[in-house]
Amino acid sequence: MRCSNCGAEIKSGMKFCTKCGAKVEVSSSENNQSNVNVDSGHNSNVRNSNSVGASQPNSNYGQSTNAETMPIDNNQNQNINFNQQQSFEQQTNQTSGNSNVNALKQNSLSYFNWFKRTITNPSNIQSSGKYNGLISIIINALILAASIYVVGSQVLSALADAFNKFLTLSDSYQQIQVKTSFVFYIKALIVVIIFFAIFLVIGYLCKKYLLRSQESFTTYVDTFANLSNSMIVAELILAIYLLIAMPRDLSSLTESATGLMIFLTILLAIIFGIFVTAYVISIFYNSTKVRLDKVYVAAISLFASNIIVYFVFKFLMNVMF
Repeated sequence: MRCSNCGAEIKSGMKFCTKCGAKVEVSSSENNQSNVNVDSGHNSNVRNSNSVGASQPNSNYGQSTNAETMPIDNNQNQNINFNQQQSFEQQTNQTSGNSNVNALKQNSLSYFNWFKRTITNPSNIQSSGKYNGLISIIINALILAASIYVVGSQVLSALADAFNKFLTLSDSYQQIQVKTSFVFYIKALIVVIIFFAIFLVIGYLCKKYLLRSQESFTTYVDTFANLSNSMIVAELILAIYLLIAMPRDLSSLTESATGLMIFLTILLAIIFGIFVTAYVISIFYNSTKVRLDKVYVAAISLFASNIIVYFVFKFLMNVMF
């Protein structure tokens, strides 16, 4: 007998297929055949017992035959089939888990190889994994949000201390306390993600309708990430430097902190320069049929993105902070 789902050979009496786990559907003809076999076996056992009883009447007198004392145990067969089904499901889950782990390793290796290539040669734009560009944007957002969290928490604390000192001049005042938590980091992360989303959407729309580009949005994001992955390195340096060199109390800053501010200014200028360069080139790249000169398209994209960012951030500051 064969499985109706996968066609594998199935032993008689099995309730489930040992290969695919599908329930075995037994036809009426097979049921009748099995019943005939059981009946014939039962009758043959009865005839054999009768013949033995005829030759030895005293030995088997008053005892039942083997067929009567050994009925078919359906519960045992069901337990065996259930155990086989469980074993098959465990093997299937283990196989799928191993395949997921292997796929994750391959995707991670593919991303890091692509990332390393974009750092050493960013102008060599090649197609990568489907979501490599999106992964880079998310990493950028996470690191920038961490930097904003470090600086923002210290600045807010310094402002609160200055305001509390001013209030001490009055007779009655209520001290202001600033408590920065993980919620502040989540808010900063949302702001950074919205910032990237606005620029990427505006750049893609301008490239599609003004430069007649046929590429998809994921391809455009991949191109932008290919050009701007070096930002991740600069942002990592910025975040680590802020965690190490940023003083806990900004009121203790002296003239020696001038070097800190200069270094931060240089890093921010590098990050901003990489971002603008990658943004402009991502619009120019692979655009042949144009309705408007590429320089004007880039200027329109930057202007429109900054205007939208201004109004969106103004709204977010009133709602979230």
